[in-house]
Amino acid sequence: MIRADRAEPYYPGNDECLVSFLIPYEEFVARFRAAHRQMDERDQEPGPCEYWAFRFPCGLSVFLVYHPTRPPAPGCYVYANRPEIDHLLHHIPIADRVEWRLDRAHPEVFRERHGDGHPTTCPSDATTERGDDGLAVPGASNLHGTVRTSLGKAELAAAFAARGWSTRKCTWVDFELRCDVAELVLEGDEPFLLHGPVADILVNAPRIADVLRAVGATFSLECYAPDRRTLLTTIEG
Repeated sequence: MIRADRAEPYYPGNDECLVSFLIPYEEFVARFRAAHRQMDERDQEPGPCEYWAFRFPCGLSVFLVYHPTRPPAPGCYVYANRPEIDHLLHHIPIADRVEWRLDRAHPEVFRERHGDGHPTTCPSDATTERGDDGLAVPGASNLHGTVRTSLGKAELAAAFAARGWSTRKCTWVDFELRCDVAELVLEGDEPFLLHGPVADILVNAPRIADVLRAVGATFSLECYAPDRRTLLTTIEG
């Protein structure tokens, strides 16, 4: 059983497949349950497809595109919001069926696009880090938000950097935002998605909201308890 939230199926902005694997449809459904979306007129595919998408508590989002008539055998292409292939395989049960992965098929291309040093397992499984104020950053996301703004993602990330956050691209188009009490991911398209673990969330989520207000963004930030199911508060602006 996959421990993740169902997400809206979408291709990442760079449309870059990270992994593909061969698996019969019946076995695929047994592992991932019923499709989240069927192919329709919006899709331009070489054949019939079904779609699954998951968002894990650590912030990793994966998009699975199953092709039942793909030669040489039925199989699936996997996309993600981060180029962390081993991390991805840590979460979804397909390691025994992998036929191709970008980092091994084209290592130089992968390194040029994404660099080195990607996690080989889920960072949330490790001991949580502590900020300078002694508060622990949780091992899983407890803040989930949407942001609407006239700024691009790079400009919004720069606004956080101006407040002392460290920022870097985690895909071609998405950003990781870090400070001593939070590790956020800024991704998606209108509205942007902003999510990740935040220490002492009722104290520190308003600091995040202050950055968004300062650039005139419209936003909604949902703050969750450690069980990741109990909504503590929603901050809007």
